[in-house]
Amino acid sequence: MHSILLFSKANLRTGSPPEVNSRGGAIIEAVMAMAIVAIFLSGIHLTNSHVLQNVRSSLESIAATRLLSGRGEQLRALTWTQLTDPSYLQSNTLNVAADGSGDIGNVVETINITAYLAAAGTVTPIKVRRAANGTVTVVNAGDGTMQNQSSIRVDLTANWTGKGNRPRTRQATLIVGQGGITGRR
Repeated sequence: MHSILLFSKANLRTGSPPEVNSRGGAIIEAVMAMAIVAIFLSGIHLTNSHVLQNVRSSLESIAATRLLSGRGEQLRALTWTQLTDPSYLQSNTLNVAADGSGDIGNVVETINITAYLAAAGTVTPIKVRRAANGTVTVVNAGDGTMQNQSSIRVDLTANWTGKGNRPRTRQATLIVGQGGITGRR
């Protein structure tokens, strides 16, 4: 591309440098300004998407906490015999979805009961799981001696797949003493 220089008579007489025709410079400036604005707006969009992802993650965590809290209250209402019976937990406790489970997609609930303060390996733990499709299975039925313990540890776990196929887990633990919170045999 050739540049055309225009000389005025005044410039030739005074000896000052010639002026260059600057037509079209405003278009280049406008394009650069639009590029800067586009970069700024894409940064705002990226920040907004990260914030929304964090909000969704927080909502899932709150729903999981609500789910575990409700399940814990449900277990506290049981008698000691019911709480330490895996078949009762399977057919009467985990058979219905917990409150808040609808807010989390594909949640898997697990109740794991172990003897608290018992010597390691003396009592076989109880584990009952509710799958995402609602199927409840007894993973480990224990050895039948859990009812004879003075206290138990109940671990409630919720596993689900969060946004972006990210595995998420929330857990709550209850320590229950025979004649304590349940109060009945």
